[in-house]
Formats: sequence, C-alpha cells, structure tokens
Amino acid sequence: MPFDGILTNKIARELNNILLGGRIGKIHQIGRDAVVIQIRASGENHRLLLSCNASSARIHLTERQFENPESPPVFCMLLRKHFSGGIIKGISTSGFERIVTIEAEVTDDLGDRSNKRLIIEIMARHSNIIILNKDNFIIDAIKHVDSGVNRVRELLPARVYVLPPDQDKLDPALDDTLDQIIKSAPQCGRKIESFLLDKLKGFSPVLCREICFRAGIDESKPANELTFHELLRTTESLKNMMIELTDAKSFPTLVLDNTCKAVDFHCINLLQYSSSKSFNTISSVVEEYFFLKNSKEFNTQKAKALQMKVSKLLEKSEKRLAINLQTFEENKNYDELRLFGELITANIYALSKGMEKASVVNYYSEQDATVDIPLNKEKSPQQNAQAFFKKYNKSRTAFLYAQNELSVIKSEITYLESVLFAIESSKDSQQLSEIRMELLEQGY
Repeated sequence: MPFDGILTNKIARELNNILLGGRIGKIHQIGRDAVVIQIRASGENHRLLLSCNASSARIHLTERQFENPESPPVFCMLLRKHFSGGIIKGISTSGFERIVTIEAEVTDDLGDRSNKRLIIEIMARHSNIIILNKDNFIIDAIKHVDSGVNRVRELLPARVYVLPPDQDKLDPALDDTLDQIIKSAPQCGRKIESFLLDKLKGFSPVLCREICFRAGIDESKPANELTFHELLRTTESLKNMMIELTDAKSFPTLVLDNTCKAVDFHCINLLQYSSSKSFNTISSVVEEYFFLKNSKEFNTQKAKALQMKVSKLLEKSEKRLAINLQTFEENKNYDELRLFGELITANIYALSKGMEKASVVNYYSEQDATVDIPLNKEKSPQQNAQAFFKKYNKSRTAFLYAQNELSVIKSEITYLESVLFAIESSKDSQQLSEIRMELLEQGY
C-alpha cells in the first residue's frame, strides 16, 4: 500500500507549509467518499482533496477539475457550516499513523471563535473523514461506524473521538529501534522484509524492500539467517533512510512499468527500481499515481462494459442468424406449394371432396412425371388449391425475408466481431470513447 505512515507524515508537513494560515473557501463533496476544499493561502488558491475510498484513500493538493453534484450531500453541508471561512491553524499527524488532522479556527453562529478539527483516516476499507468539535466530540463522519461493526471504536455523532488501537510497533525515528532490530532478528524465521514490516511503525512493503536493497540483502532471506554484519548493514540502511525522510526536502518518485502502468510511488528515491520519474512535490506524485491508477481501472471497466454490450449484441445476432437459417431451410421449396395449387386447379374435374391425396401428372416436368399431392379431405379440391396458394405466398415471403436478413446479419456479425477486437486492442480512454460513439452512430 503506497500511502503508508511515513508518506502520510511527510505530506502532512508539506501541506502544513503550504496551507498554514490559509482561509477555507468553497467545499464540495465529489462522490460519496471524497471532498475537495478550496483554500486561499499566501496569495494563491489551492484545492485540497480528501478521499476515504477503500482502494484510493489519500490527501493531497490537486490541479484537476471534478464534477460537483447538483445538490450537496448532508456531510458536505455540515463541512460548509463548520469550516467555511475558517483559518488553517495546522496540519499534522499522530507520529507515523496514517491519520491527518486539519485544525481550523472558525466562527460559530454566535460570532464566537473556536477551533475545530477535520480528521482523515487513511486505512484502506476503514478509511474515513471525521468532523470534531473543540472538545474532541464527533460532529459527524462521512462513514458511520456503530458498535455492530466495531465494538471498540464507534464513529458516530456525539461520541468521543478515540484514536485507533496502537499497533505496538517500533518508532523508526528512535535510535533504540536499531538495537531492538538487531536483538530480535535472530529469533524470527520470517523473511527480512516481513520482519521489518512487522517491527517498524509507518513502513510499507515497498520501504522494507528498499531498506534491503540499499543494504545489499536479499529481501526474501529469513531474518534469523542474517549474519551480524548483514544486520548492521540493514540497521545502517534504515538509519540513513530515516535521515533522508526527516529532512525538510523530499524526493517524490513515481515508478512506471513498460506499459506506463503506475507501479509504486513514495516521497524518497526508490533505488530498487531501475527507472522512475521525479516530481517537485509529494502532492503532485500522489495525484499522478492515482490518476494513472484510476484511469487504468476506469478504462478497464469501460472496456469490460463495452465488451459486455457488444457480446450481448453479437449473441443476439447469432440467435437471429440461427432463426433465419431455419426459416430459410424450411421455406426454400416454396415453389412446390404453388405447383401443387396449379396442378389441383388443372385437374379439379378429376378430384372430389374427401380425397386424402391426388396423383396427377406434372405438366411442368419434362418426363410428365406423376406427383402425389396431400389433400385435406375436409376441404373441396378448390379449397385445397387455395390453401396451397396461400401457403405459397406465406412461404415465399418468409423465404425472401430470411434470405435478405441472412445477408444483413452476417455483415452485422462480422462488424461486431471487428469491434470486439478493436476494444481488446484499445490503449486508452479516447479510443474506447470513439468505439462507443461509432456504435451509437451505427444504431447500437
């Protein structure tokens, strides 16, 4: 998970440097789990994005435009009521926990000044955005959590806000942590990457792998198999990384694979990757990562939706093809019905009601062959002839319609199959949009 406690701490410091003393302006809720807050600070306008989406929880400044709902949700109206016009007094984290606190001085309905806090918890599916009053009571949360979901920690209006239980990990900024790692590693049979992940507060797998890479140690090697010198290199690597992380300057890095898919990002150089892209701010790298990630997911969903639509159209066309093929085969001998009607009429003097069949000479045959014509004994010869002519007209119409439809449907199937191939070969959202527009223009 890229948005770990270390990065959360760094981006909070970056946001505090940029937004401290800024005035809160417009507030919009985009979707059910994201908020954009406009802030005027140091003569510049900024837009702060807070998202508690399970797969993309984050906080950062954004340059992108979002579509606002026609009517603001209740939580958005509460944000406006409690924070509009407020002054940012500080943005901070609780150590290396993935919890960011935005403190603002606001004016209430009576004109009194007080401090209120906006909390964003970045914890995957447990992520949340919470409004607190000056006494640490919850005014509201974007996601309500009652005792049925979490018996230890309710997130409901009028409840006291309580931090999540401590994970009982080591603070990587303390010197004593290095000694603890050296002492406990020989007792752990897990690979060194997992050992560091279990021990270090705020560290994600990518940072643990980075420590191993910088120390020149195989990340999959069991911790209890490391030599004393390897352990020293590991702790030295951790110490140097923390010096880099506590420095005021950041080195935001985005890692892309060969297909331009966002692989990872962080606020330091990730040397474990051979190629990476640098950014000026942590906010910009976070925004780019999630833009690429969400674009990829959106394109995948968009492609799947188009594939499903085209596949259904193709399935429908194939059913129509089967039906029309059957109609074509059943009615291809429609001329025989007309022949029967004409032969009955030509031999009507020799036929009578009650006969089940008529054996007559086929005058259209070169050999004057005899033809057996099935008759309805309840009908007169004239009525039988009329019935055959009626069947002929109906069969001929069905045959000609099926014949024409077969040609149209086969062309349609060929086209839809080419569209499916185009969807599978599409590389971006624009190509998918063009395919969708083409389908609409074709009447699908």
